Amino acid sequence: LDTLDGERPNLGSVSDALWIRVSGWQGAPRQARIILDNPTLDSIEAVVMDGPRVLLRTPAGAAFGQVEDLIPTFPLPLNEGHDLWFRVRSTKPLVLPFSLVHEDRVAELRETRDLGVALYTGIVLAILIYNCFLAFSTGQQAYFSYALVTLTVGLVQWGFNGYDRLIWGDVPWFARNGLTLTGAASGLAALTFARDFLEVRRYTPKWNRVINLLLLVYTAAVVAAVAGFPMVAYNLVNLGALSAPAMLVLSLISWRRGNSPALWFFVAWLIFIAAVTMQALRDFGVLASTPFTHLLLPLGTVLQMLLLSFALG
Repeated sequence: LDTLDGERPNLGSVSDALWIRVSGWQGAPRQARIILDNPTLDSIEAVVMDGPRVLLRTPAGAAFGQVEDLIPTFPLPLNEGHDLWFRVRSTKPLVLPFSLVHEDRVAELRETRDLGVALYTGIVLAILIYNCFLAFSTGQQAYFSYALVTLTVGLVQWGFNGYDRLIWGDVPWFARNGLTLTGAASGLAALTFARDFLEVRRYTPKWNRVINLLLLVYTAAVVAAVAGFPMVAYNLVNLGALSAPAMLVLSLISWRRGNSPALWFFVAWLIFIAAVTMQALRDFGVLASTPFTHLLLPLGTVLQMLLLSFALG
């Protein structure tokens, strides 16, 4: 048996279900609850054991489609001699941030997350409505593609926080594949926008082949998800994330060849990459999990969208 240390153990992508025994809850007050702050896991089942006898099973996770279960919460065993096991399975990386929280604090955590996501959604909707208005007023292709970028990036953030099940409901297939599909759609929209905004065919025509190749990767991810290969689809979306550094290089080349708005694109994309990197470091335990580090990714996407919106204007 392996021992998992740290506040956010990361097991990577595993196709099989894993059984994990959790310790450290002994001596906690009866009002304490165990929470798992990762709403993207497909299924989590808490199992309380008394030797070989199963005393309690508590299922949760995205595949169950329960909106009220965005932060999975589990009661403690009644006896300190019992074993507490979790059976976890997911087509996405298994990050397991278990913690003990007083039951009165659980509702507060959910309200705080609801408020944060509502604020983020309001900002995204404002940017989306503004750019849709400009798109239909000017008829310029860049505004239409940027509106799609704004919409899909917002949906991806909903998926990371588990709120996409408000859209998919209790359909398990969408619960498992929704984040992958919105991630692929976001990549497709971002690459299309980059080609329009950076005027690739005018300033950097050879890079059009690179963009077409990356578009193919994201398209393959959608096909893999529909064909029933969710883990392959998710990994293809991660592979398509190579488009981010590629777009950084492309924007610099375009700027040096006389496309002055490309510098705005470079700065916006640099902020986005920094935010994604900080999120990855948090998931691997390099950065501490704090309210500030939790905000880095949504804050980075908002700054990126605002800068690109200013650049378009």
